[in-house]
Amino acid sequence: MVLCVNPDGCQLGLRANANGVDLNRNFPAANWKEGETVYRWNSAAEERDVVLLTGDKPGSEPETQALCQLIHRIQPAWVVSFHDPLACIEDPRHSELGEWLAQSFELPLVTSVGYETPGSFGSWCADLNLHCITAEFPPISSDEASEKYLFAMANLLRWHPKDAIRPS
Repeated sequence: MVLCVNPDGCQLGLRANANGVDLNRNFPAANWKEGETVYRWNSAAEERDVVLLTGDKPGSEPETQALCQLIHRIQPAWVVSFHDPLACIEDPRHSELGEWLAQSFELPLVTSVGYETPGSFGSWCADLNLHCITAEFPPISSDEASEKYLFAMANLLRWHPKDAIRPS
């Protein structure tokens, strides 16, 4: 479990790292695009779009490199990446795990968030044929998310397809 891929952004309350790079557009995916990217941080706000950079090249940031190295080293069968604020479980494979997550988190299961995500962790995982599910929390505080989703997150650590722990 990686608690935070973007410690700079987490500390500063930003999506970008200290270099102003959106790490979730910096992965060495086949669809990576150079330049700027727009992040829609709040669908309810009038000023809702933030322009960020994608990096000097794919995988240019140390945080991105560290996660790529970890994935190559441990070679997981699947990964779940937690984000916000779209309030859904995105599973392109519509798998048993995706269905379990949607039920456990009480969020809709979708196969796409409805827009392109070039250079994203999910795009990079798809290039590797690594099953990546993105759990998008709704726009709530981290305290509320902890209270609401802690049990399901703990159960995810023990999830296995043959004896999945069902939410109570």
